[in-house]
Amino acid sequence: MSRNILVTITRRRITNLFIIGFIGLFITSCASPKEVLYLQDLQNNDVRDINQHYSTKLRPDDVLNIIVSSKDNLGTSPFNLTPTLGTPGNTSVNGQPKLVNYIIRQDGSIEFPVIGKIQLADLTILQAIDTLKVKLKPYLNDPIVVMEWLNFKFTVLGEVKSPGLYRSNSERVSIFDALGLAGDLTIYGNRQDIIVIREYLGQQLSFKLDLTNKEFLNSELFYIKQNDVIIVSPNKAQIQSSAFNRNIPIFVSIASLAASTITGIFVLLRK
Repeated sequence: MSRNILVTITRRRITNLFIIGFIGLFITSCASPKEVLYLQDLQNNDVRDINQHYSTKLRPDDVLNIIVSSKDNLGTSPFNLTPTLGTPGNTSVNGQPKLVNYIIRQDGSIEFPVIGKIQLADLTILQAIDTLKVKLKPYLNDPIVVMEWLNFKFTVLGEVKSPGLYRSNSERVSIFDALGLAGDLTIYGNRQDIIVIREYLGQQLSFKLDLTNKEFLNSELFYIKQNDVIIVSPNKAQIQSSAFNRNIPIFVSIASLAASTITGIFVLLRK
């Protein structure tokens, strides 16, 4: 057998080994339906109380827009303050003056016109509205209060299409709403390993969610709270791929050296 033929056969064998190795890596990296489908054990006609764990409450630093009116709409102007001239953001909306927003202070209160200090922290929006109505009754005939949350925000990170900070005018945001705003999980997101970091009573708590199991629908984590951080962990295929991609230059160098060495050995043995 000539030297050139021997070298060619050796190189082909090495190439075949590398092809087999890549195919094996591809097969082991493929995700199964059990790893990517949501709520795999959900049955038809499953019924649950959607309000059971929905109790988002106001906290310090929350920003509220509050509009006060009444049936006869008399005497409401002192309770609907507008920014003074020269105040940043002193603009109008649809020709109407923009109202002053209220920031809940660190002690959990706001300073409301005429009434003064009102404690709102640890109340839901509905409870806060009822509290303000009671305070307004001595001044207005059947007061009407509209209260809007302006800075309900949360962060979505990790294996989603559009990670980032998101805001909502509604405090009723589910984990699916949050992930949907972030473009949903990528195919590399681990549906069984979602981390939620939540602030509560001056502490940071962390929880894990399994989106393939319907049990989390009944947990307090189904509805997110303001300032929640949602982190989607990568699956095994992505972790392996990341490690492999970082080491490609090393693998190529080693493979090239190994191929040259083996070819040289075969040539020497045939001499």
